[in-house]
Amino acid sequence: MQKPPMLRHPFRILGHGLAFGGITIAAAIDYLVRIRLPGRHRDYSIRALWLQYWSRWTLRLLHIQVSCTGTPPDRGLLVSNHVGYLDVLVLASQQPAVFIAKTEVRRWPLIGWLTQCAGTVYITRGKKSDVRRVGDALETVVGSGQVVVLFPEGTSTNGHEVLPFHASLLAPAAELQWPITAAWVGYEVREGSVEEDVCYWRDMSFLPHFLRLMSHCDIHARVEYGTPQPAGMDRKETARQLRAQITEIASRRGFLHPPTR
Repeated sequence: MQKPPMLRHPFRILGHGLAFGGITIAAAIDYLVRIRLPGRHRDYSIRALWLQYWSRWTLRLLHIQVSCTGTPPDRGLLVSNHVGYLDVLVLASQQPAVFIAKTEVRRWPLIGWLTQCAGTVYITRGKKSDVRRVGDALETVVGSGQVVVLFPEGTSTNGHEVLPFHASLLAPAAELQWPITAAWVGYEVREGSVEEDVCYWRDMSFLPHFLRLMSHCDIHARVEYGTPQPAGMDRKETARQLRAQITEIASRRGFLHPPTR
C-alpha cells in the first residue's frame, strides 16, 4: 500500500510549510504597514496589486510553475473553471484582480483573513437577495478599472469536467456590457495525483489536503485565456458561451476524461 505523502516526504512538507508560514507572516505585515494603517484598504486596486505580488512569491517558494497562453484582460469580468484554492494564487499571479468567493471562505482559519485583505467580495450561496448586493459591489470594482474573477460553477471539481455555470452573477456584466473573458486552469504533477493532491473538491478536509499539496516539489499550472465575449447577449446565453469556450480549451488540452480510480 502506498504511503501517505506526510510519511513519504516529511522534510519536504516541513520545508514548504515553513516557507508558506513565513510568506504569510510577511504578507500580513506588509498589508498592515502599507495598506491598513495608512487607510488605503478601501482602494481595490492597491489590494489587488498586493495579492498579485504575494501570490507570485508564494508560488515561487512552493516551486509551482505557471505557464500562460493568451492575454489576461485589463478590465471587466474574468470567468474561470475551478478546481481548488490554488486557482486563486495562479490567476492572481498573472494580473491584479478582485475575486468573488462563497461566504464560508471568510471563516477559514488564516485563509479567510488573507482573502479579506485581498478585497474579496463574498456571496452567500442559495440566497437570491445577495446576488443584487454583490452585483452592486461589482459595479464599484469594475467601474474603478479592476478585473473581477468569478468561478461560476459554484463549486470546485476534479479537473475532468466543467460544470454548468450559474448565470445570476453575470447579469450586471451583461446589462452594463462589461468585457467578459473566459479562462481555463489545469494542473500537472510529476508524482502523485492532481485529483487528490491539487484539486480541492468533494468532502475534502483542508489540513490533510494542504499537507498533500505541500508534499509536492513540481506542480505545473497551465492557464489559457479565451477571447472576450461579444456584447449584447443575455446572462444565460453568456454563461453558455463561456462554458463552451472553457470546455473546448480543456478538451483540446486532454483534460476532459473520466477520473482515475
